[in-house]
Amino acid sequence: MLEKFRGMKWTAAKSSAEMPATTEQATDNKPSQSSPVDPAQLAESLASPAEKVRLQAVQQLEDLTRLLPLCTDDASEKVRQAAARQYTRFLPDSQETLDLLDRYSGDAKSRELAKTITGYSAHNRVREHGATLFSTQTDLADIAINTRFHDTRSSAIERLESIDEMDRCWRQIKSKDKIAARELKARLDTHHQKQKLAQEQHDTCSKLVESMQALSGNVWSPHYANTHTQLYSRWTALDFTPDSTSKELFENAEKIARAKIDENAAQQQLHDSREALITQLLTANETLTACTASELNPVIESTAAQLKDSESQWLQAGESATDAEQQQFNQNRNALKKLLGVARTVDAARNPAEDSAPDIAKQLQTLEKTRQQFSAADTPPVFASELPAMINT
Repeated sequence: MLEKFRGMKWTAAKSSAEMPATTEQATDNKPSQSSPVDPAQLAESLASPAEKVRLQAVQQLEDLTRLLPLCTDDASEKVRQAAARQYTRFLPDSQETLDLLDRYSGDAKSRELAKTITGYSAHNRVREHGATLFSTQTDLADIAINTRFHDTRSSAIERLESIDEMDRCWRQIKSKDKIAARELKARLDTHHQKQKLAQEQHDTCSKLVESMQALSGNVWSPHYANTHTQLYSRWTALDFTPDSTSKELFENAEKIARAKIDENAAQQQLHDSREALITQLLTANETLTACTASELNPVIESTAAQLKDSESQWLQAGESATDAEQQQFNQNRNALKKLLGVARTVDAARNPAEDSAPDIAKQLQTLEKTRQQFSAADTPPVFASELPAMINT
């Protein structure tokens, strides 16, 4: 049956209050002049359950009133698309068509038809007006994919921002519009490069944040401060601005790590102070030990002042001293005190006060006790070597 009207033109009436006149048609879309199709046969074909039969019938139909429900209600998407394109062929370049586009684009049922008109109309004004009615990325991509005009496709592509829709559009137009496809591909490549760079920057930030967080949770070690310096230097040397979340995480971890460094520095300073005090007592002991009897008097005074100052400083520095440090300080302090006492005895015996009569016997007794005290010492003080001569004088 279809063989009888295939390729034939159906001249059904085109009258409807809501349809634009069909007197203005695109010259490249005018239907070919052929014999009319039997209305009964056409109606039968349009009602056929076979999709292929309905598709062939739609291509013969020129009545906008009959085409419109097929554009929106047919069960087959292919039939709906074919009907919409056939419908568009007969829409003139008129204000009435623009008004139809306004109405169709705002109606969910007719929205796809409005996109088809925007992409397929042979009239620039209709296509340009239709393009202004769509703003969603999906709609713009649909128009760019389905239009048969390069300028309409390019206009829609320029408004695309969604990478997913740009990619979908590129894949479907690359074989039919190479110029537009190249433009899309360039934009996609640029995006992918930026995306790759952004991922690299994110990974760099994440590694630095994780490293600083790990450091902030570690106990003190000899390499702690150096590791902190390296991580902080790498962070401040970044040639891009880290995202706000990474920045906050890094700064919080860095504050904890820096606090540990400051605390250790303070403890190290106290430790160094304690070491200096211990060494100071030892040095004072060695200085006094090296004195001759004739040199004792001024050295005794300076050593006594030094001992007093060391004991005063230890009250603060020694609060966090280890047992070994406290023991060493006590040992050096007691040794110096003992040596200082002996030195004072020797100096007093050698230089008695002018206003007091010397008790020779007592002095001799004191000197003898002092001599005996150092006789067994491994390294007796220098002034001790003078005791026998002082006793025998």
